[in-house]
Amino acid sequence: MLSVLSIPVLLFAEKSGNSVALELLAALGWLVGISIALCIVGVAAYRYLYASVSSSSQQVPTFSLSDLRRLRDEGQITEAEYRRARSKVIGEGQDAIDTADAEPPLDDYDDVSDADAR
Repeated sequence: MLSVLSIPVLLFAEKSGNSVALELLAALGWLVGISIALCIVGVAAYRYLYASVSSSSQQVPTFSLSDLRRLRDEGQITEAEYRRARSKVIGEGQDAIDTADAEPPLDDYDDVSDADAR
């Protein structure tokens, strides 16, 4: 029974040894070249798609409390909008503080290990 892999061997068996090796080398070169080209096309497509997805995502503007006060004082936002935005900004700041407190810096670990060693 002939397998798919044995067909090229049978085709090249009738030719001389040098020409078979050259043709196999040429076929291998084509295979490597096509593989490299497909990789380049794949990377380019990935970058194109990733760039279009990241540019289409909406960015939420961030405001400081002084920005919010200025907008309220200028009449660009109402008092109710100011209070909602202020509570959101303060909540995000508190979340950042809580996250920073939850994971002490590496230097604190060094101090604890030094104290335990004594």
